[in-house]
Amino acid sequence: MTPLCRWSAVLLSLLLSAGLLCTRPEAGAQEKKEEKKTQKKAEKKAEPKKDEKKTEAKKEEKKAEEKKVEPKEEKKEEFVPDRPLLELAPKLEPVKGSDTAPRPDWVNAIDYSDDGKTLAAAGRDRAVRIWDVMGKKELQILKAGPSNVKGMVYQQDKVYASTGKFNKEKKAYEGEIKVFDAKSGKELRTLVGHNEEIECLAISKDGKLLGSGSDDQTAKVWDLASGKDVQTLKGHTGAINSLAFTADGKKVATASADGTVKLWDAQSGKDLATFKVSETKIKKKDEKGKESEVIEKGRPFNVVAFSPDGKRLAAGTLDGLLKLYDVEGQKELREVKADEGIWALAFSPDGSKIATGGYARAIKVWDAASGKDVQTIKAHLSTVTAIAFSPAAPQLASGSIDGLIKIWALQPEKK
Repeated sequence: MTPLCRWSAVLLSLLLSAGLLCTRPEAGAQEKKEEKKTQKKAEKKAEPKKDEKKTEAKKEEKKAEEKKVEPKEEKKEEFVPDRPLLELAPKLEPVKGSDTAPRPDWVNAIDYSDDGKTLAAAGRDRAVRIWDVMGKKELQILKAGPSNVKGMVYQQDKVYASTGKFNKEKKAYEGEIKVFDAKSGKELRTLVGHNEEIECLAISKDGKLLGSGSDDQTAKVWDLASGKDVQTLKGHTGAINSLAFTADGKKVATASADGTVKLWDAQSGKDLATFKVSETKIKKKDEKGKESEVIEKGRPFNVVAFSPDGKRLAAGTLDGLLKLYDVEGQKELREVKADEGIWALAFSPDGSKIATGGYARAIKVWDAASGKDVQTIKAHLSTVTAIAFSPAAPQLASGSIDGLIKIWALQPEKK
């Protein structure tokens, strides 16, 4: 070995022993990479898996739900009608191909005969049925159609029923009032008037005048001797839902979907007074959350009735308000909250009581002088649509959407 080679070997040995020369220059970088891999693995192990995250989240949600206190549902008392003195239900034949008879259609109007022994009921089945009350027997079925019979009165052995049809030649609807002999069932005449459905009928106590109210926003007064309409009462801006005469036949009251009750002179047709539904102030918030007071109009009048002496007028609204007015003074005397929406209303023959019925399926009997609720009857399984006091006994009859007519005893006055 030459001196130069020896010197080179010695120098290489010294450098190696001093650690100044590295035989694997990539080793440091590789070690750093390995360290990073090891760290990532450790971090990955420390983190829960995605499925584990979902499971944990569900567990937490379940715990949170378990902590919530669910509101207790209030148990509503089952509505069970009271037991009536009598129940009148039409006998209906089964439909061809069926073993079960159809359910009776709803009752729109009921009215007692003058002696209280028989009762007439008009319904959506386009007929009027005459009943022997105590015998619970159908005496006559008057086919008044062709449309739903909404208005009906029964007096002096005659039945007046409203119906109507579309006249193809005139291209207009014609309201009709058919007059029947209640005993024989024979149709006596037809009164034609109104160009929309007739919603209600009323008759004066002496049987000389008949009133009709219609969807055409008018009421008519008919002279029954001549069969002609002698007055057309105009002034409402909505359908007329109910109509009544004073006992002497001099005044007429109408209740309308426009939210008013009007008092008329039957002979001249003059508008004597207008009563409006109640208005209430309620607080409402706008889109920005600003609160302000607004006036809200009540729901319309649905039915009216005069007291036998003609001095008071009762009116019921779909808000369930019973209002009593002084006819001569043309002012409101009292307002009481009845049950939900009033559909039926009647004065007792002596004027001491008022009965109301409607959505609540019950009948309330009120003391007319004080406005006190003196009797409540759970009457039907559906809306009470008609009420009539018996002229011969302390009883009243009710009709309903359930198609039944029920007779109820009135409670004696407490002394």
